[in-house]
Amino acid sequence: ALRQQGNFTEARNQFEKSLQLRPDYATARYDLGAMMVQQRDFANALEQFKVALKTQPQDSMIWNGLGMAKAHLGHMEEAISDYRHALELNPNNAYAYANLGAVLLLQGKFDEAIEMCEKALRLRQDQAETHAALAAAYWSRDRAEESFLHNRKALELDPNLFDARFNLGWTLYKTGHNDE
Repeated sequence: ALRQQGNFTEARNQFEKSLQLRPDYATARYDLGAMMVQQRDFANALEQFKVALKTQPQDSMIWNGLGMAKAHLGHMEEAISDYRHALELNPNNAYAYANLGAVLLLQGKFDEAIEMCEKALRLRQDQAETHAALAAAYWSRDRAEESFLHNRKALELDPNLFDARFNLGWTLYKTGHNDE
């Protein structure tokens, strides 16, 4: 609750206290790692996820978290492997599909990125970042109308999402809708 409220200092204190009592508590390690990802402390997040996997090696969300930390540290192939493993463990993990799609997009693997983002959105339609990634992948495949629609949806969900706003503006400009 403290993490969700943005009170990272107190949340971290609580996570660390619980881990002093029970060092093998995978959920607390995962939550601490997820908070560290939010704080852009990727190296320490990576360590928390690795420790959590020692007691919960079949947890799809921990594998997804591990992939996120690795992706942010620039270890894209390892991140892809972790996301795929998360999906083997739980084929309904929308976050792993979305994160895999985002990394594939960065690698220029647009068709695969589209496939993964579409799967993520079938499971969870409320993810603005996934709509934005899908829009970018569609744009890269000359599918301007679909790009336009997903950028609009991303901004409907999160009006402050910079990537979607920029990409929507670019799509409108390139398709001759200069006034918009």
